[in-house]
Amino acid sequence: MVAVELKNVSKSYDGKTFAIEGLNLQCEYGEMLALLGPSGCGKSTTLKLIAGIERISGGQIMFGARDVSQLDTASRNVAMVFEDYALYPHLSVFENIAFPLRVRSTLHSDIDRAVGRVIDLLELQEVRDANVRKLSGGAQQRVSIGRALVREPDLIMFDEPLSHMDAAQKVGLRSEIARLQKAAKLTSVLVTHDQTEAISMADRIAVMDKGVLQQVATPAEIYARPANLFVASFIGEPPMNLLEAQLLEVRSEGVAIAIGQGVELLLPLQPYGAAIHRASSNKLVVGVRPEHVRLAQKNGHHALVMTTPIVVVETRGDHDVLQLRSPMGRLVMEVNGPSGFAQGQLVNVAIDPHDVHVFDAQTTCNLLAGVTGVVTRGAQT
Repeated sequence: MVAVELKNVSKSYDGKTFAIEGLNLQCEYGEMLALLGPSGCGKSTTLKLIAGIERISGGQIMFGARDVSQLDTASRNVAMVFEDYALYPHLSVFENIAFPLRVRSTLHSDIDRAVGRVIDLLELQEVRDANVRKLSGGAQQRVSIGRALVREPDLIMFDEPLSHMDAAQKVGLRSEIARLQKAAKLTSVLVTHDQTEAISMADRIAVMDKGVLQQVATPAEIYARPANLFVASFIGEPPMNLLEAQLLEVRSEGVAIAIGQGVELLLPLQPYGAAIHRASSNKLVVGVRPEHVRLAQKNGHHALVMTTPIVVVETRGDHDVLQLRSPMGRLVMEVNGPSGFAQGQLVNVAIDPHDVHVFDAQTTCNLLAGVTGVVTRGAQT
């Protein structure tokens, strides 16, 4: 296994429009890096460029100290795990895993040893000789992973590996792939549009949009401090509340911000006082996650307390999602369920200033992003 680095990589199919532009990204040795974003964001193109399936239009791709930019797929020693398994249905588990070694005319003793090691790692001993058609989807995907691992690739790439599975299978295989990746110290790139997969499986996440890297950080860092409005709206379910706001003034007791119809929120000087100077104008966007809109007593000790009517109650089992009509605008709130709340009911809600994100409305950057070490367009590491 090796570390992988993309240096100012670009891809254009017509010489004018770029599917990928100026991409700088690293996948460290033994790390799983997730490429996450909506359809058309460039994550699958990036995977193809790393694998050598498509050639780059500019930049460099390094595997360790080796420049592989102009090498074909076979010369890069990468392995792929696809969403549709791509197994040979007439062969057993053992023979499917052994296939890449047999086509290389590997010695039988070496095949037995290598396949046995992979079968033990994937805990497939009980189905070793079974036909793959008789296996569950999760087991078939483990066989697919085994076939990728058996030839000891420098890099293993997962292309939407769980897309065809039901919810229960996804939960089990997510943890299984994560366990395997850590146990075998696999340098891995995961391509997915599912944020739950990325957050639960990857060491770091690279969020992409329209061919441009928006942020790369650990799952916790991306959730706690999204670099810009795109990441803030894309990461989290339900998505972050994003409310138009305006900077009023910086006072001795805090930063005063107006949100919606005359609602004033006072943010603490530390860290917002210094951060607010990064704004390009007085037009801002305030973000607050639904789980950070909390129930409160009318005269609680929070910075902002409001009484608002419930517009919609969405029951999700262990929690309810409430849509509120507040003076700040539409507000989504998440509470433990079943909550017993009903449409039209008035509730007291509170927002703690320490839970608030403030974005520049023009550049879309998080004004506190400079302290997180993230990489975004228009922001510095």
